[in-house]
Amino acid sequence: MSDLVTEIRAEIKQRLEDVAERIKNRVEQKIVNYKPYPIRDTRAFLDALTYQVIDDGDYIIIKLWSNVPYTRHILGGSVYGAKMPPLAPIEAWVKRRQLSWVDKKNNPMSPKQMAFIIQKKIHKNGIKPRHVFAEVINEDMGKIEQWIERALS
Repeated sequence: MSDLVTEIRAEIKQRLEDVAERIKNRVEQKIVNYKPYPIRDTRAFLDALTYQVIDDGDYIIIKLWSNVPYTRHILGGSVYGAKMPPLAPIEAWVKRRQLSWVDKKNNPMSPKQMAFIIQKKIHKNGIKPRHVFAEVINEDMGKIEQWIERALS
């Protein structure tokens, strides 16, 4: 590649950093305002949200991700099938949310009891996927195209 082409690609990559930041901001908004409930229980998914603009030679790519171990469960949902989801994170979630349930005899349930019920429900039905990245791209494609056009003009 000539020096001029290398400089142009570097300039384009630099300008796309702003576009990537805007897309990241929109994804953050989507996460915080997600319906029926926000994806921000511990903020770990949100705080680990990052992007990278990559020049692979053929294309310049904007890559956006959240680097937490359970990202695939948030985005793609999950069906546990034969394997039970771990109880401890569910119990911790119940405690953070300060949930209070009663059993059929109107006795208060412990966080562990509630977590066990939720664990069984997840085991049976899985976790519904929340495709935040794809939703933002689909909803904002016109804006994203404008941001790219402005960045490259």
